[in-house]
Amino acid sequence: MPRMSIVIPVYNAERYLRACLASVLGQTMRDLEVICVDDGSTDNSPRILDEYATRDARVSVIHQENAGAGAARNAGMDRATGDVLLCVDADDTIAPDACEVVTDSFARAGCEVMCFGFSCEPADRTPAAIANRLRPRDALIEGFHPEVLFTEKVRPFSWRCALSREFCERVGARYDETLTLGDDQYFLFYVYPRARRILLCSRQLYAYRMTDASMMHAASANGASLSHKLSRHRDAVAAILSDWKSSGWRDVCAERMLDWDVDLVLLDASALPEAEQTKFWGDYLGLLTDYFGEERLRGARGATGAVLRDVRGRLSGSRAGACVRKGTVAAFYLRQRGLANCVRRVVRSRF
Repeated sequence: MPRMSIVIPVYNAERYLRACLASVLGQTMRDLEVICVDDGSTDNSPRILDEYATRDARVSVIHQENAGAGAARNAGMDRATGDVLLCVDADDTIAPDACEVVTDSFARAGCEVMCFGFSCEPADRTPAAIANRLRPRDALIEGFHPEVLFTEKVRPFSWRCALSREFCERVGARYDETLTLGDDQYFLFYVYPRARRILLCSRQLYAYRMTDASMMHAASANGASLSHKLSRHRDAVAAILSDWKSSGWRDVCAERMLDWDVDLVLLDASALPEAEQTKFWGDYLGLLTDYFGEERLRGARGATGAVLRDVRGRLSGSRAGACVRKGTVAAFYLRQRGLANCVRRVVRSRF
């Protein structure tokens, strides 16, 4: 049994795939298996994967019909036999000693989940939205602490999270294959509340390549694509809230969860045409009411409460215009992200 399993979901990644595989296979800790899942690629990725599998016995390849990144990661995790699991995207790379640091950390700390730092490549293309989330602090957190999702720099990407295979099997940690956006968030919201020992590591062990697709994902969309993006984010929030509700966690971090639910969609929803705003917020408010309850939503405080009051006022017909007024949006993000981060996003034209 290898010390570590690395799962690489691959879809049309021929441009960067060799660099990814070189970084994984060149690790200082060689006791690992590399499970590559070709998710129905139409470029040369399948040939490249098969080539590496013939050259290195540690590499195995799964070829499947296109089913999405979540399904590809699940397929690889199902095949994994290592003590520790890590997913690496096919256009990214990891530090030469990443596997050594991770496996040694698991052995030393006895953790179930480990979150480490990452960098963006090239650094000058780091999106403002994640610039302050690159490195968590160094800490060992024990017990039931779901608040780490909101108080620590552990999101939004699941590839910065290594997990004990035994833990994954025990709690049934899997990606929601129905989600096409926000599947990382769902996975992290599933994993962290169930972990009883979490290790945070400030070392930047992962390099997130800022391709055109990455930059488009980090920035707001527009037009029809914006409505589609919001719909997919709504689906991710629904999946997360459904899991927490069924787990009996509705009263756990409720205020922070509500802040996050609003933060995820507010900026994009405010960019919709006014008619589409009312449609979106009518549905989204219903989703939030089902989870939090009408009384808790009406009692929401601060900037989040102001957003929800604006939405209810517009939906009730008591006023016209945007569902959330510009001043309310600005006040919300000043509270959530701070003045410095908001100014940084304005300068980079991403706010």
